[in-house]
Amino acid sequence: MELIGYPGSDGAVAGPVREAIEGDPRVARILRCIDDRLEDPGLGCTLLQAAFHVSRPTLYRMFQPLGGVSRYIRERRLLAARRRLRDEPDRSITWLLYDLGFESERQFQRAFHARFGMSPAQWRLQSRRREQAPLPV
Repeated sequence: MELIGYPGSDGAVAGPVREAIEGDPRVARILRCIDDRLEDPGLGCTLLQAAFHVSRPTLYRMFQPLGGVSRYIRERRLLAARRRLRDEPDRSITWLLYDLGFESERQFQRAFHARFGMSPAQWRLQSRRREQAPLPV
């Protein structure tokens, strides 16, 4: 089964994701659904339970190796935000955060800083500087 981008940058299936998929093959389908619906602010346990006909305890068990459903969704959204901050430099941070399903600017700013050690604006500025740096001769 090919799971491009879950969540290793080289397309390899990382340890916790592999463990979750091996524990229950439905996890791969749920992970794809999460990535396809990152922009949906309603994405969460209730939506996934209904879409995949699983109980809340079953869903929680499936996602235990990944740190939980909400944590996994937040992580995927933060990684997507980081990519888009780099790839869409003219797009406002406020637009990006709502486009990726975050419910408030404060929530996004705090989560981003906790995960990456800097604000989204600082990260964007740093990524621009790296792109503009002259290549070594």
